[in-house]
Amino acid sequence: MAFREWKQAVSHGDSDRAIAARMGTNQMRVSRHLGGDSPVAETVIAFSRTYGASPIEGLIAAGLLTRTDLRRASIQEALREATGAELSAEVTRRLAD
Repeated sequence: MAFREWKQAVSHGDSDRAIAARMGTNQMRVSRHLGGDSPVAETVIAFSRTYGASPIEGLIAAGLLTRTDLRRASIQEALREATGAELSAEVTRRLAD
C-alpha cells in the first residue's frame, strides 16, 4: 500500500486541515511532510500516534523502513535481552540439530 493510501485509510479520509487540527500543528506542515513523495519521519510518527496507528507501519508505508529492517532490529533486541543461559541453550540445540 502506498503511503498516501495508508494515510487516507488511517485518517478515515480526513483533509490535511483536519489532520493538522487533530495533530495540533498547521496545515502547511501536514501538506509538506505527509503529502509529498518524501514523507518526513518525525511527522509520520506524530501522525501515526495521533490517529492510534503503529508508527512502524507508518514508516514502512512511507518507505523509510522495510520489514527487513524491522526483523533485523527485533532479532538484535532479542539477542541483547537473552540471558547467557538462554543463548547457550540455543547454541547447544542448534549444534545438536
